[in-house]
Amino acid sequence: MIIDVWTVFGMGGNFLWTARVLVQWIASEKAKKSIAPRSFWWISLAACFILIVYSIARSLDRRVQDKPPPLPLLVGYIISLVPYLRNLMLSYNIRRRWHIASHVFALVIFLICLGLLLKIKTPLIRSRWFVVGAAGTIIWNTRFLWQWVYAEKMKKSVFPISFWYLSILGWLLNLLYSLAMQDLVYILGFIFNFIPITRNIMLSRKNALAGEPV
Repeated sequence: MIIDVWTVFGMGGNFLWTARVLVQWIASEKAKKSIAPRSFWWISLAACFILIVYSIARSLDRRVQDKPPPLPLLVGYIISLVPYLRNLMLSYNIRRRWHIASHVFALVIFLICLGLLLKIKTPLIRSRWFVVGAAGTIIWNTRFLWQWVYAEKMKKSVFPISFWYLSILGWLLNLLYSLAMQDLVYILGFIFNFIPITRNIMLSRKNALAGEPV
């Protein structure tokens, strides 16, 4: 396990990653239902940018070439920028041209991720750990795409209960992949997410029993 300056930098992203979860958790407890305060999306964007830079740095680090690569997580962080940005826009009353710009941004992100995936070597795809990491990334990040669609439909930034069920599965796979990578930043980034995820499920189920939309 490597501890260096990049580890400290990545931990800064983890600090924000954890802070955003706590912000969302506290806001949901106060509201007695699963909600997404605007600060959650701002913090998410900041954390995501830091972890993208960290993932690129680790991808280029020759000392970890014998470990499972951070590429699946890197692609996941890049994809996450799109729903984070869209949820911020839904929380503000902004002009139409900015909504159009955000869709162009989403297309650019898609092309970047496609380019990264095309660079994957065939033996790497056949690696069992890569399959675990890829599956975890797909589930962990498509949950936000699903949340984005749901939020667009509801015309406000909210979480469906299915988002949290997807979170449990994606969290488990990503944690396993992080342990295989032996990367402290990724391990600590995922390990503490289980508590707020399960708590949000409890709040969502409670609201469902009360007849509120989830």
